[in-house]
Amino acid sequence: MLVDRACANDLPAVEALYAEAIAAMHNTPFDIWWEIGMHPTADDLARAQEAGNLFVARDGARMLGAFVLDARESADYACIPWRVDAAPGAVAVLHLLVVSPAARGQGVARALVRAAADEARRRGAEALRLDVFSNNTPARALYEALGFVDICEADIHVGGGLVHASHLMELDLRGGEAHV
Repeated sequence: MLVDRACANDLPAVEALYAEAIAAMHNTPFDIWWEIGMHPTADDLARAQEAGNLFVARDGARMLGAFVLDARESADYACIPWRVDAAPGAVAVLHLLVVSPAARGQGVARALVRAAADEARRRGAEALRLDVFSNNTPARALYEALGFVDICEADIHVGGGLVHASHLMELDLRGGEAHV
């Protein structure tokens, strides 16, 4: 499995990956209520790719997973009592992590999170932050196993008019507690 930056040619497969994962989670206890065209949008994914912030995991031509990594913190993040007192430019934020339903249980999510942490470190970030829907207990357990600290639960505006109860999590990249 290779995790690297997505290229423009990857965008149709990335959009299909998100659509497939969203459909597989719909009406399950872990439903993330994303909707293609609202969150995420093709334009958002294309902008992330153009900026070098869209990453994909692949096995040959097979798309296994994806994520966006940037410094864009939701306005809701300003009220969170983060443990790492980092300047805004020293924070990386993990968005839209997704794994193909056919690749679940194969270590793809773990590889994606590790790649995100490595890239955040390369960018000089002191902290990697994310929000994960409160009902997504498998994702929360994975993040905690990789060293993220669950800071608190809060309502987060996640895009497309969607507000959802989420756990705000943080990985200290300065050393010490980082497991990733």
